[in-house]
Amino acid sequence: MSAKKPTGQDKKVTTIDVNDPDSSKGALKTVGGSRSDHWNNNLLNQAANTLWIKHSDEKTRETQCKATMSALVGIAPKDEIEGMIAAQVIAAHNAAMECYRRAMHSGQTFEGAAREPEPGQQAVPQFCRAARCPESASRQGPAEGYGGAWAMKAMEREVK
Repeated sequence: MSAKKPTGQDKKVTTIDVNDPDSSKGALKTVGGSRSDHWNNNLLNQAANTLWIKHSDEKTRETQCKATMSALVGIAPKDEIEGMIAAQVIAAHNAAMECYRRAMHSGQTFEGAAREPEPGQQAVPQFCRAARCPESASRQGPAEGYGGAWAMKAMEREVK
């Protein structure tokens, strides 16, 4: 039996209206830096999907998602690029913390504990590079409200 190959008629076409007033309200601009709430909501979902929630109960998952949104708001992206960088910083942080958590698990063997932090240690420099990016990418200097100097000093201490 062979599978039916899709024809051109089977494809669904998505129409995007760039003048859609609902997409430009900017109610979530503080989350993702864009006037498009479609963008901001998508960015928030992407950042929240980097959470390790497999063993979290419903209340903990809700708290984790709210904390992710709070982190994005606290980073205060001014545009879509800073929104992407903020989401990547959160993703790198979540990945590093999960690797460290696994390495410290009470039932972990010595070999496992030695191996598990490696991806986390690789994520920390990515986190640092992403955190520096708004300063180098911004044409007007460091992004205000980004957390710049104190965050960079704290991260540099962690990397050393």
